[in-house]
Amino acid sequence: MDDQIGRTTATGIGILAERSWDVGGTLVMALGTNDTPDPIEFSSLIDEVMTMAAGRRVIWVTVARAGWDSLNRALFAAEARWSDLHVIDWRPIIAARPAMRAADGIHLTLEGYELRAQFIAAAIGNATAG
Repeated sequence: MDDQIGRTTATGIGILAERSWDVGGTLVMALGTNDTPDPIEFSSLIDEVMTMAAGRRVIWVTVARAGWDSLNRALFAAEARWSDLHVIDWRPIIAARPAMRAADGIHLTLEGYELRAQFIAAAIGNATAG
């Protein structure tokens, strides 16, 4: 696990490149929130991740930030291109729990991060079982 608030997808790709040997059979990506909402650029970054993943299962969490829906559309389009990409839609989960967002409307409260971790863990379990 390597996470940090404020990381861009490009920075995450750099870390993945350095540590690709250390990545197991499932890679979880929760990036895009700190990128510009440019779906063409983001599509390219998604494809770069999938190429680097080299046949590993990739679970990518949708971006739950107002005005970034174009990145989620890019994620779902990429899911159609890459059989090992599984997009999990976090947006309705957090939208139903606005009190779990921090004051900035982007980051989460401790309870929100715990809920997201449970959501991701369930997706990993489902991916492993499927």
